[in-house]
Amino acid sequence: MQKISIPGGYNFEGIYLGQYGNGDNALELINHVNLSNSYGVKIEANTDSSVDGLQIQVASPAASYVALSYSTAMTILANGGSVGIGTVSPGAKLEVNGNVKLTSGSGASITFADGTTQSTAWTGAVCGGDYAELVDVAGNRTKYEPGDVLVIDPGDPGKFLKSGQPYSTSVLGIYSTKPGLVGRRQGAPRNTDAVPMAMVGIVPAKVSAENGPIRPGDLLVTAALPGYAMKGTDRSRMLGAVIGKALGRLDKGTGVIEVGVTLQ
Repeated sequence: MQKISIPGGYNFEGIYLGQYGNGDNALELINHVNLSNSYGVKIEANTDSSVDGLQIQVASPAASYVALSYSTAMTILANGGSVGIGTVSPGAKLEVNGNVKLTSGSGASITFADGTTQSTAWTGAVCGGDYAELVDVAGNRTKYEPGDVLVIDPGDPGKFLKSGQPYSTSVLGIYSTKPGLVGRRQGAPRNTDAVPMAMVGIVPAKVSAENGPIRPGDLLVTAALPGYAMKGTDRSRMLGAVIGKALGRLDKGTGVIEVGVTLQ
């Protein structure tokens, strides 16, 4: 072992630089906790532990130099530059052996390969009351807003538009205000103009009393007013046209109420 050492003033604190073994070079920094205990931080390269790369090691406080026991906190492999935290053999560009935490209030987030960014992890609870599918709409997206009742575009089955015909059997969902979960059908490219269409759950919806006052429990269908739902009364036309059940009430005119989306 060949080292250059610069001693400190307390116990065995100091700086050590040099060769620690065959192919094992390091910079070791020893500092004191108190007069009888010191701790160490070591940066090693090309170590004898079969790790080709760089290791950052730490040693808890001990009363003597020989009592310091180092463990590897981080590894950077020479081949490919993979980084391991808590492991000397990372199997990806970054592998963490332990917990990962994003500091609260720091604005931290994770960006995925498809460009989406997530700042809130899945906890088993959702932030909204419905499941929505991200869909493309026909025409100018700015003409759509949460609560709009959406139907399949007959001119382009891959897109959706506002409803505008009573009892439409092309109805498929409602523009979600605050979806709990948002999906995207497999293979469909992400479109920044897409909107979340609620297909299951409870969601605010635009409703019209054009077919009579709406009461909780009423079955709702598309109205003549574009983007609105109304109470369904013609049972012969309701098969495949029901968008959901009213959870609120509307005595006259138009408004927004919560609807339990139950396509039928």
